[in-house]
Amino acid sequence: MTATLVSSTPVTSPLLDELLTRLPEARQVVVGTDAGLVHALPSNGDRQVADQLCALGANLISLSGGLSHLGYGKPRRFLTRVPAGWLLVFPIDERLRAVLVVEGTVQLKQARTQLDALITRFLDLYGGAR
Repeated sequence: MTATLVSSTPVTSPLLDELLTRLPEARQVVVGTDAGLVHALPSNGDRQVADQLCALGANLISLSGGLSHLGYGKPRRFLTRVPAGWLLVFPIDERLRAVLVVEGTVQLKQARTQLDALITRFLDLYGGAR
């Protein structure tokens, strides 16, 4: 039996702690719902920042979905430049999103690879459908 992916109370996740360790340029990482609620944050994560990032991630994915109305298909991932860094929003399953903020000095391919690895490990541990 697999655990449910979405819980009502956010939890701290060692998987997020590991990503922060493996990717020193990472500033923040959280897992949020499609409604913008915090699902998981690192053990030293600031809940207020996590709330804001999850809401931002959900809204950006929702807004970028407008591209499908213009005939460009529905985007699954969102990547944008922010002051002194990058914001990456990747789906975990149909309800959860991983949101990562990294410094501008990061190799973007490395950040994407680490976020993909986090998602794979998250799904292996908790189940879910992609």
